[in-house]
Amino acid sequence: MKIFSILLSALFIAGCGGGGDSSNETVSTQTSGSASVSTGTSAPQQNSKKLGDNSAPSNAEFTQFSAFLATLSDQTGEFESQNIYLKLYTDGGNTLYLGRYKPALPIQTHIPNHLTRVYVDIFSNDPSDTTITRELSL
Repeated sequence: MKIFSILLSALFIAGCGGGGDSSNETVSTQTSGSASVSTGTSAPQQNSKKLGDNSAPSNAEFTQFSAFLATLSDQTGEFESQNIYLKLYTDGGNTLYLGRYKPALPIQTHIPNHLTRVYVDIFSNDPSDTTITRELSL
């Protein structure tokens, strides 16, 4: 039974055929009438999805992320705890950065290009401390 299924699978794969080559051959097929269908690669099509037919301009950029560098004013004096954290996130709640906050250092990360604003929460592990929330426009 295994041999039969392997043979059947091999015949199926072989019967699928291949792609073809990139030569400029023209193939004509006669259908059940007098119509003839001709296909080939002699001229590029206007709505082609081939990479070779749709070259990008020389000044095109394909980046999805941009560098983000921001310095926030030092507001750590409002906290009782020495462990202060910073969370950088989007409108949808996607966290872009989460780590310890040191006011002397700028926030440096990469963010998606489509964002126009991000939010920053500065908080500590002490439950008596409040959370500072800021909105940053990009």
